[in-house]
Amino acid sequence: MICINYSISINSETPVNQYERKVPYLSHLTLVDDQTLMAIHFTVGISRMLKLELGKRRCLTCLAHSPSSPCTACNEHHWGDEEMLRVRMSCTYAQETSPLVEAGWCTPVDFPCNYEENAQACHSSYFLYIGRFNGRFKVGISQIARGKTKRPLEQGLNEAILLSPIAGLPTALAWEHHLKQKLDIPDYLSFVEKVYSFIDLQPFTWKPILKQLEPYRSKLAVEHLFLYPDFRLKHRVSPVQLTESMKLEGLVVWIQGNVAILLTEKGYVGLDLSALQSYEIKEVDIWEP
Repeated sequence: MICINYSISINSETPVNQYERKVPYLSHLTLVDDQTLMAIHFTVGISRMLKLELGKRRCLTCLAHSPSSPCTACNEHHWGDEEMLRVRMSCTYAQETSPLVEAGWCTPVDFPCNYEENAQACHSSYFLYIGRFNGRFKVGISQIARGKTKRPLEQGLNEAILLSPIAGLPTALAWEHHLKQKLDIPDYLSFVEKVYSFIDLQPFTWKPILKQLEPYRSKLAVEHLFLYPDFRLKHRVSPVQLTESMKLEGLVVWIQGNVAILLTEKGYVGLDLSALQSYEIKEVDIWEP
């Protein structure tokens, strides 16, 4: 079987309870049989045992063995979504050869890249968010059509302040860059940073950020979301480096976004659930201890 997706859904029946380690979100791994192409869904839950054995990596476009996905051959053929993404990024960053610069215009009706999917992305409404993952902050953007919680949940944010609406992808990216510089916070948190943040007991505060956001309240709607409850470890935790033929077994003590904290025989480890995508899964077992 091959892992093709990691996703998070909302389970309204599960209350937020930090002490019993329950949150109202479910984490799902979707595996596909490479012979029958039948999909199998696994729910990875807190307080459950998880056993994994990985095989080789596959290209999720052609299913060939490859150290990366898409593989080199698929990249050379410019498969659908990959090509659309390249064209959109070329327009976004206004390179000299981009269709947007050469044509001099781009509207929801007339778009020089000729990709309707790109036109929808470039001209839809966005929200900007400043989020907190434990004691670390980041800034980002997301399409309003995806919903207010989808992207913050994927990022594993404990809290997020949303500013909306922002018209179009270029404007949203400009806002993101502006606040990144103004607030001196990154637009990306690595998996390793997220893992180590669970043992960072330093206090944090929103006050400086909220103060600098005051001038924007007259232009944009501001909303404060509370997502994952705070969870900290007083023990050392190590990020897991995924490798082919790797075996892992442990008790899932916490899941936040793409990060799962497991208690194994060797201590606490952090597993990147989204990084399992494109790996062959020789064995997967999830059970209540």
